[in-house]
Amino acid sequence: EIKSEADLDLWRSTSPASAPSSDKSRGKSVDDMWVAPKIRLSYDNASGRCIVSRIFENKSPEPSKSKAKADSKGSVPYDYELIGVVCHISDPPDTDSELNVYNAEHLTAHLKIKEDAKSSKGKWTLFNGFMITESSLKDAIEFSSFPWKEPCILLYQRVDVFEQIQIPQRVYPMANYGLAAFLRPERLSAREVVPMRTFAPLRSHERIGPDMKVAIDCEFVCVEKEETRLNPKTGKDVLVKPMRHSLARVSLLRASGPEVGKPLLDDYIVGSEPVVDYLTRYSGIEPGDLDRSISTRHLVTLKSAYLRLRYLADQGVTFIGHGLKSDFVMINIVVPQKQIIDTVDLYHLPNSRKLNLRFLATHVLKLDIQGVTHDSIEDARTAMLLYARYQQLKSKGIFDQVLHELYEIGNKYGFKA
Repeated sequence: EIKSEADLDLWRSTSPASAPSSDKSRGKSVDDMWVAPKIRLSYDNASGRCIVSRIFENKSPEPSKSKAKADSKGSVPYDYELIGVVCHISDPPDTDSELNVYNAEHLTAHLKIKEDAKSSKGKWTLFNGFMITESSLKDAIEFSSFPWKEPCILLYQRVDVFEQIQIPQRVYPMANYGLAAFLRPERLSAREVVPMRTFAPLRSHERIGPDMKVAIDCEFVCVEKEETRLNPKTGKDVLVKPMRHSLARVSLLRASGPEVGKPLLDDYIVGSEPVVDYLTRYSGIEPGDLDRSISTRHLVTLKSAYLRLRYLADQGVTFIGHGLKSDFVMINIVVPQKQIIDTVDLYHLPNSRKLNLRFLATHVLKLDIQGVTHDSIEDARTAMLLYARYQQLKSKGIFDQVLHELYEIGNKYGFKA
């Protein structure tokens, strides 16, 4: 039992996980770690103290939840479960952390995300800057093996909290804004400029839902160049600040229904930060494309583009593309894995390099793409065709053979298109 701060130190020091060995952490259960996944709080009427005790997953019975009863001393125990951990991260001592002021110290958060508030089950998720990845309870509370990771905040929630309060019906106002953004797309170009219409907007009769598939590709521009600093000890440059990108164009093509292949949207995004490099060779974005006074593109705000993507994801739409993981991270949007079809993963042999889109277009589809610059509509359509070809090859039972032949060609010619 924990009755004082001294007890906390004792609890941690006597934990089997206190030995700083990553090998020892393998195979450990959460019961072996000093942070308790579940705790029990009770008030001792006789002494006037709050008593905290640990609930072991494999040694204690399930909590009694709302059926908690007073014990012989008249105190009522309440059980709490860990639902969040905020950690302080610092660079290991053998790195150039004193030079790397950008990455030297930062905070991360592990949160247990529940789809239903009343559900006891949930997925642990790591929030690390703009990176959002799946985690686990063990990852969240393992500290002894990682000296650069320290807990800052432990968030516990009473296990019966949702049995004690009335939960209002959940409302999704963003869904209404997202649908409105589709049906009435904004245009920021100057009135005297006639924008080029490269897409057919969503029609009122089109159903957006789990049966819908869209092909997507995004282009980015640089809004902050990377900064480096010379380390006098090693004579090497140390990254102080990484390059920062901003979404500049997003294109969606219908990949299901009667109008397969027809662009659904083709937005050029007007950002709030000045562009320092348009990265035209890779993005296809030209100076002036994002200037609302002269651009002939369909210009929208970042908020409008985000609302539409968020709406599609929330409605269960499946996204088809190439390298979508990095795109979604840079956009800072989370899409469930079951709604992602990524051709970079479909056309991949385990323990081998990833195949780029141009290489696959050349050798699978016999198409020549990305000649001078990239075009997001062309890249989205290519990913859609690659997925269709993948399905054909799978149905014929020859996909694995074709994939091995692709890697043989790549190894022979350096994976060049």
